[in-house]
Amino acid sequence: MNKRIMKKKIRQLLLAELAIRFDETEDAVQWLETALPELEGRTPREAIAAGEVARVTLLLEGMNEASTPAPR
Repeated sequence: MNKRIMKKKIRQLLLAELAIRFDETEDAVQWLETALPELEGRTPREAIAAGEVARVTLLLEGMNEASTPAPR
């Protein structure tokens, strides 16, 4: 798979994870602008700008999995 297609898929995953995590757009924007220890004190937006979209996506995915109740 070429890099352009891979980047597009990762961006789509990021948007999907944001939609799962946040009900309101404003909440997603606030999270994107909040410095996080998991990103060495950078904001997710800064990490994305530095080319770390996959890292931010994985962080969100982990947050979503942690907040999902386990099946019974």
